[in-house]
Amino acid sequence: MAERRLAAILNTLTADMVGYSRLSLLVQNVHSSPSQQNTKADAGAKLVRSMQVVEQSTEEIMRKAISGAIIVLPLLTAAQGAWAFDCSNRFALAETAIADATAAMEKMNGAIAKGLVHTLIDDAKMKLHSAKHNHEKPAAGKYDHGRAIAKANAAEGYARAALLLASKY
Repeated sequence: MAERRLAAILNTLTADMVGYSRLSLLVQNVHSSPSQQNTKADAGAKLVRSMQVVEQSTEEIMRKAISGAIIVLPLLTAAQGAWAFDCSNRFALAETAIADATAAMEKMNGAIAKGLVHTLIDDAKMKLHSAKHNHEKPAAGKYDHGRAIAKANAAEGYARAALLLASKY
C-alpha cells in the first residue's frame, strides 16, 4: 500500500517537473530578442536541444527517485513493524514507575494515605501482570498485543497517580 502511494507521488512529481521545464523553455524561446533568434530553424533547434536536456534530466531525476524509494521503503516497513508492538519497552516504563511509587510510599508516614497509595500500586501491578499475560499468550494475535500495550500504559498511569498521591502527603 505504501509502495503504491509512493510510486503515484513520484510519477506525479516527475510529470509536473517535466511539464514545468518544457513550459519554461518554450517561454524563454518565445520571449528571446530577434538578435538572439536568427531564424525559425535556429529556434526550433534550440527547442529540440532544450527538450533533450529536459528528457535527460527527467530520466536522472526518476532514477534518483526510484533508488531513493528502494532505500526508504524497506526502512519504513521495518520501522512500522517494530513500532507496532513495543510491549517490552512499555513494560519497562510501567515497572520503573511502580518502583518509583513504591519507594515514595516507603517514605510516607500516615497509615491511611499510605494505604491509598498502596492500593494504587497494587492496581498498577495487577494491570502490568495482565499486560504481560496478553503479551506472552496472545490468543487473538495483534489484538492481544494492542491490549498488552494499553494495559501497560494503564499500569504506568496507576503508578504515576500513586507517586503523585505519595508526594502530596
